[in-house]
Amino acid sequence: MTLGKKIWLATFFGALIGLLGGLIGLGGAEFRMPVLVAVFNLPTLEAIILNKAMSLVVVVTSIFSRGFSVPFDSLLPHWSMVVNLLAGSLVGAWYAAGYVMRLAPKMLNRVVFMLLMALAVVMLWEHLAPLGDAGQPMFHQAWLQTLVGILAGLMIGIVAAVLGVAGGELLIPIIVIL
Repeated sequence: MTLGKKIWLATFFGALIGLLGGLIGLGGAEFRMPVLVAVFNLPTLEAIILNKAMSLVVVVTSIFSRGFSVPFDSLLPHWSMVVNLLAGSLVGAWYAAGYVMRLAPKMLNRVVFMLLMALAVVMLWEHLAPLGDAGQPMFHQAWLQTLVGILAGLMIGIVAAVLGVAGGELLIPIIVIL
């Protein structure tokens, strides 16, 4: 593939992924991963690493473009949930990143495929049958909410590290539930 064709394809898919991601409120990494592997022929591990780096740029950009539209005071009451999810996510991501590095390429392809399919099912399920109502926590005891937040964060961190995504596709439904 020539450099000109790569640039054209990158621009086209970048715009399409940005549009799709923006429509559902995500960064688009779940759409970017298959494009990096199938269109640009990147090995899966390299695509994961590149996808994670691009996800970081998208998240930082999003913070500056939308971060000030919600008053900071309205977020403060939820600090404990954020800390619990973050703690679990960091541990899960650290573990999964090390694990992914040791997987055989064929097995990594299978794992990535299964996780992308599972994400599609989760996003469709949340759209068709929401699990919780905003403002109505599913878990009322603080200790249970903390435990669920840490465990959910752990799983989100694992998925995010394996796919090279930021995790918003899982974080958003969990935040609504918690």
